[in-house]
Amino acid sequence: MMETTTKKKTKRMTRKKRDALIADVFEARRDLTGLAEAHAMSPDQLAEWIAQEENQRCLTGLCLLADLQTQLMLSRYRQVAVAELIKQASAPGNQGDSELSISVEQARKACVDLLKADLKRADVSPNPQAAMDDERTAMQEVASLRDALYGEEDSGG
Repeated sequence: MMETTTKKKTKRMTRKKRDALIADVFEARRDLTGLAEAHAMSPDQLAEWIAQEENQRCLTGLCLLADLQTQLMLSRYRQVAVAELIKQASAPGNQGDSELSISVEQARKACVDLLKADLKRADVSPNPQAAMDDERTAMQEVASLRDALYGEEDSGG
């Protein structure tokens, strides 16, 4: 009987509540427990909600849009970033502000990573798993660029 109540509650969610939940999921500021609590749902209800095709389709579309925005930003600023990195790589450590100067190795890594970064074109896929895999790959590429640009991987030793 509990199962039918769960299904009814999930299916009878108002458009306003659904939109609020989608916005909350997309903003990714809560863990799953917090997300369920914030929307007065049990974990089972939350799992059932995300299993619904219309919710997956909506969130996949939002991920696609975020990927496209990221690609546009990379395309727009890639040339500027490469020019700046070349300038820094040409004279590492000679900049006036020692906090902002980078080592030859950091500049080299940043240039290589930036030039190797694959600007994948967005592909609308009916497969939500493929979209999630693409999102993970994009996040890994961004993290790699961040590490190279700011030398985070070198800070440990």
